[in-house]
Amino acid sequence: MALSAAEDGEGHPGDQGRISIGYDERHRAAPTTELHSSLAHDIGHVVRTHCPMQWKSWKVMPDEIKMEVRGQLSTNYNLEDLDDESLAYINRLFAERYKQWKSDLHHHFQAFDDPQVALQEECWISDLDGDVRSDSQEEAGDILLRDGECLA
Repeated sequence: MALSAAEDGEGHPGDQGRISIGYDERHRAAPTTELHSSLAHDIGHVVRTHCPMQWKSWKVMPDEIKMEVRGQLSTNYNLEDLDDESLAYINRLFAERYKQWKSDLHHHFQAFDDPQVALQEECWISDLDGDVRSDSQEEAGDILLRDGECLA
């Protein structure tokens, strides 16, 4: 996860060099567009690289798995002592990214008759914020396929 500067939502240095996640109740998001965009992008990366795809939605995923996945953000973000609104905001972003990733995977595999062929092709994934990247075959195999079936 490439982050520009260790700042809080107001542009101040964060705890131990980590970014503090502020919350603007009026807009139901981070206090700046830059922080929201960075957080949404980083959550998308965490979901794509660390999140099991076997559950129908983020909501039904076991709490211990959610905590483990959310913990991946703690390298760059201060997730300690979040208030209820901030935690709900983070969970909403995770739910959106999880749903989008599953949809992207599903559409990628639908384009091919054989899941093995789908793995041979690069999987272009578009984030909600418009960031597009390509997954390697090895990474796609780890994420997408379990016992020859697409989990999306």
